[in-house]
Amino acid sequence: SARSGSPIHKDPLGTSAWNALLTGSKLWVLFPPTVPPVQLRPPKGFEHNFPQDSASCWFLLWWRSLQERTKLWPATQRPIEFIQRPGDVVFVPSRWWHAVLNLEDTIAVTHNFCSRWNAADVWRCSAATHPILGRHL
Repeated sequence: SARSGSPIHKDPLGTSAWNALLTGSKLWVLFPPTVPPVQLRPPKGFEHNFPQDSASCWFLLWWRSLQERTKLWPATQRPIEFIQRPGDVVFVPSRWWHAVLNLEDTIAVTHNFCSRWNAADVWRCSAATHPILGRHL
């Protein structure tokens, strides 16, 4: 539904992801994996106290102020911001930070996966965080 989405995060276990949008529109912001997480989350004592799992709060209360500061960051750490429209497929590389806000009601299909180029990372993450699963990979 409108104003739902995903707050800033990396996809689990070092996987990559794709998202195919059927209806509606989504605002995406992606950050390279080299950006420290402390730069992407509001500091303690931030003037607005909001739940960390709220995409709409992250975009409305934090992204607007962060967006201006990112213009001063090195080019290799600047975010990629865009609107996804019906028929667009977004690829999120392994370990990239991203946040998504549904601008209206949406229907999308998404899937996380590992490929030849990130399989070793996925295995290492799986073995470290899910040892039983890691033994079977």
